[in-house]
Amino acid sequence: MKLAEYREAIAAFDDNRRRCFYETLAHNLTVCARTIWSDEQLSDAEKVDQMKWLNEIQHRVTGKVGASEPWPDREFFDGVLQARTDECPPLRGHVGWAVKQSYEYASAERPAV
Repeated sequence: MKLAEYREAIAAFDDNRRRCFYETLAHNLTVCARTIWSDEQLSDAEKVDQMKWLNEIQHRVTGKVGASEPWPDREFFDGVLQARTDECPPLRGHVGWAVKQSYEYASAERPAV
């Protein structure tokens, strides 16, 4: 799926699944930061640039999770995920992976607790 398709799928989640998605996304973006940091093929300058933009995305994700007012998923996906990966194209693969994994986790059926 493309980012826009995930955006629509997440918007269709109930509140609990949507929150699960964004909490898992924050975790998966941390995994991405570690992947960038340990990539020996990247120069230090490339690592810093990618991690700078990734940190901005992480900041917005945690802000969305804790926001007292609803932040529409379309606005978040377009204004944060798409915009930041446009600023730093090398992040597209990392962010795409994090979104996909988070979507799969949040959409999985789990027994009620």
